[in-house]
Amino acid sequence: MNIKKIAFLVLIGACVNGTALYANDQIEEESAVEKQQSDRVQKRSADLTFLYETLRTVHPDLFGRAGKDAFDRRTDEILRSIREDAISDVEFGLDLQTLVALARDSHTSLNIGKILAKDSDIIPFALAHFEEGWTATILPKGKESYLGWQVISLAGIPVDQVCEKMAPLFSHDNTIRLRRQFRQYVSEIDILKYCGILSGSENSIPLELQSFASSDRVVVALPVMRAATEDLPICRLLPAEIIQRPATDYNRKALYFWEKIDPSTLYIQYNQCRNDKKYPMEKMASEIAETLKSNDIKKIVLDLRNNSGGSDGVIGPLMPVIEQSVKAGIPCSALLGEATFSSATINAVMLREIGCVWVGTPTSGNANHFGSVNAFTLPNSGLSVSHSTKYINLNSYFNGGYSDSPLIPNMIVEQKLSDYLNGRDTAIDCLIKE
Repeated sequence: MNIKKIAFLVLIGACVNGTALYANDQIEEESAVEKQQSDRVQKRSADLTFLYETLRTVHPDLFGRAGKDAFDRRTDEILRSIREDAISDVEFGLDLQTLVALARDSHTSLNIGKILAKDSDIIPFALAHFEEGWTATILPKGKESYLGWQVISLAGIPVDQVCEKMAPLFSHDNTIRLRRQFRQYVSEIDILKYCGILSGSENSIPLELQSFASSDRVVVALPVMRAATEDLPICRLLPAEIIQRPATDYNRKALYFWEKIDPSTLYIQYNQCRNDKKYPMEKMASEIAETLKSNDIKKIVLDLRNNSGGSDGVIGPLMPVIEQSVKAGIPCSALLGEATFSSATINAVMLREIGCVWVGTPTSGNANHFGSVNAFTLPNSGLSVSHSTKYINLNSYFNGGYSDSPLIPNMIVEQKLSDYLNGRDTAIDCLIKE
């Protein structure tokens, strides 16, 4: 055999061996992918099972509202989705949250904010509910002239229907709580896609707005952008800089404080049911008691509108001070709102029982509700699940005939958009004028 033929055969052999090696590498890669897929399916299935079985054990009445069949059906649907292995980690987390939400317990939930990636996509948009209706409070920079307009639709869907589509995702036991969570997450693209509001391919989202002052309508294109972007190009609805904010404006830095907002009105803002070690509740109660000895205080306002709860016992030292004042003929109004929740709701009931009048809007917390929260972590995804450990029936403590429903104020007063823009607190103005 000549040298050329030998060389040709060697070359052919090398090619064959190379092809075989390439094929082996490809098989190994496919095997690794299959193993990764198998591991993912097993871990997600295990998390689903752990979630369901743990909730059944720790929750005081998991099936009491939606029924066991609803939980079983949703569990089967999620399991089929897991086995198809066609969903992202975010979608898997949201799937689990829809299962938890069937408890219809506002205290039992996965942390949706932790499910979403820090660099997730958002739209530059927020809304709030004023007396006039749903109102745009954040828009893309350059659209300042449309801030304060009524929100009609998002992605061609009426705003109330958008809220309904998102409802299965949120742990809520009343519509006020649902509304609050809806506006908290309405800017998240992952959630809008998950809930079927977006198809998934949009680069911008149409937002239809209408002027409260006229019949003028406009469609604003909301661009999709990264949440982690520094200095997001947005504009906010705020009172003009020359207008002073009301003394009763929500102070996020204070757990509680008090002051006289006019010569005859003592105002207490109670923002969290937590004791401030630097300014204990006992000290504030003592200061208020001393101030109330003077004859110029004609009414007390205790503001719970932004209190989402904590420990209902923290307010204890203040209660006898308020009760004695009410008995002495000084009326006390407890201001309630959408953010009044959990222990703050219990405190509102306590105040009513000693003669205070509720003013404001319905609470997101029910009078009777599941509570006393604990938590556990899913073994593979690491997602944290908070859950109630008991049912709190206020009728066991009071004789008010309380139910599983929001607290409804004696005097309904919702913040007016016009007052907000002019630095006025609608509810406070109503009380002072009385």
